[in-house]
Amino acid sequence: MNILIKCKKKLFLVCFCLLSISFAQAQQNIRGVVKDVQGEPIPGATVIEKGTMNGMTTDVNGQFSIQLINAQSMLTVSFVGYAAQELVPQANMVIVLQEDTQILDEVVVIGYGTIRKADLSGSRTNTLLGAGASIRIRGITTIGDSNPLTS
Repeated sequence: MNILIKCKKKLFLVCFCLLSISFAQAQQNIRGVVKDVQGEPIPGATVIEKGTMNGMTTDVNGQFSIQLINAQSMLTVSFVGYAAQELVPQANMVIVLQEDTQILDEVVVIGYGTIRKADLSGSRTNTLLGAGASIRIRGITTIGDSNPLTS
């Protein structure tokens, strides 16, 4: 009886070790760097394991390290103003993002949000620096003086 218990313990230990090894092989650590076409690193680029919430952003030097949940996953790399890429993970990746100027041309930044250029209504003004531009914080419908309040 005592031998049977020892055999069960050893069998359980062997099964546990084999499962641990297979689980460790399923996860894969991927390292790499994200650059633009001039070879400059892109800090803050997003690197995500496709189909999961597993992701990270690149550091100041454009470098990243991500632990994949599924070794068969694809990586999605993106950054504002650049075309997103889906890639097969490799050990040491060098990812070059291409600029996507079409997307940037369609966005107009306004004081409290963004809007697509096609949806923009109203007037826009291009002002040269030092040309005496005025900013109306209180609005044009203010009765009397519409200049900003001063102390």
